[in-house]
Amino acid sequence: MSSRKLAVMFVLALASACGRPEPVECNNVSSDVTYQGQVKAILDAHCVSCHAADKSGPARQGAPADVNLDTYAAAKEHANTSAETTEKGEMPPAMSNDSMSDEDRCVLRGWINGGTRE
Repeated sequence: MSSRKLAVMFVLALASACGRPEPVECNNVSSDVTYQGQVKAILDAHCVSCHAADKSGPARQGAPADVNLDTYAAAKEHANTSAETTEKGEMPPAMSNDSMSDEDRCVLRGWINGGTRE
């Protein structure tokens, strides 16, 4: 492998590791959370720029085509995975330069604990 490729891989790995927040533990989260009341605004702010049905190709920035979070039904379908990846700090990805607050991450967990109500 060329030294240039190694250097690029190192920089990408370092940027990814440095930009990722520590995993958050959501203790004592409210389960009185609804999609319309709190969750939609969080997903709109941090997720749907890549995870939306009307996005394709480069606009998805690597987001899987089957993971859309732009409607209640779609968000509910992917709720557990979304909460897990945000709690671990995997989403939003470091390359997006977006940071989701611990409070927002825990609101998603509270939505699931409360039954993913609309």
